[in-house]
Amino acid sequence: MLLTILDFIQNGWIIQISIALVLYTIWIWRRDVLYPSYASLSKIEHATIPEKHENGIVYLYQYRCSKECPNTSPFCLKVETFLKYHKIPYVPVYSMTLKSREGLVPYIIYNGQEIPDSQLIIPFLEKEFKLKSNLNEKDAAIARAVERTIDNSVANALLYFRILKNRSGLYKYLIKIGPPFIAKLFLFMIYEPVREKLEGIFVAQLPEADVMKGLQLDLESINEILGNKKYLFGDNPTSADFALFGQLAVGTYVYTDEPLRTMFKKFPKLEEFMESVMKEVHPRYSKKIDF
Repeated sequence: MLLTILDFIQNGWIIQISIALVLYTIWIWRRDVLYPSYASLSKIEHATIPEKHENGIVYLYQYRCSKECPNTSPFCLKVETFLKYHKIPYVPVYSMTLKSREGLVPYIIYNGQEIPDSQLIIPFLEKEFKLKSNLNEKDAAIARAVERTIDNSVANALLYFRILKNRSGLYKYLIKIGPPFIAKLFLFMIYEPVREKLEGIFVAQLPEADVMKGLQLDLESINEILGNKKYLFGDNPTSADFALFGQLAVGTYVYTDEPLRTMFKKFPKLEEFMESVMKEVHPRYSKKIDF
């Protein structure tokens, strides 16, 4: 028995099994083991964390803005545009690392309550600030379906091209806002979750042509709904409009290259919609886009 154990050790199997167990443990707990603490990183990046949260003010935790766009995240931009349009008092808290308890960005803190996810934040604020919709039940249902299409199907396709298939472009953007080691760290923190997400829903495995075709069909449908109206459902914006603006603005302004630029040329009405909202709500960034 002893000789058998000695042979087992000499053959190195116990060492290999130990290494395998360690690696497996690291993989299972990779977000805790490999990712530095968000609190520590927020200090390194000089995040704008408020000392206290005053009642009556919305504290919007979001990614940083850029020279080209009010925010680098379409979902953060969706919420901030909603806040600005409705003149809701808010304080932006910029950080590339801070996340909600659920690990989500954006999130808000309002009167001591933490609310994550743009799909939850906007209905919460509509209720808190008594913002009523002018839509009938049918249009409200359609608007909900359109918003979900934008936040999922359109968003995933844009992630596919802007990040998954554009790693070098993303790094070139990040290197402009921080030293190389920070840029590489942020690249890992942005790219890997996107890759895992898109692989998990079997989008990453699709050919580029198929993803582009699906995105074009989505935008054709949204373009048809928009028509010649100011907003998707008339003269007043809905959550679907803020979602659409966020995706189009980030997809156009932030590290976007071919083939998206060529595809966007096919939808001048959507371009006009995006520029109209930008001019009205974010005038500092308003400009005519040269595709």
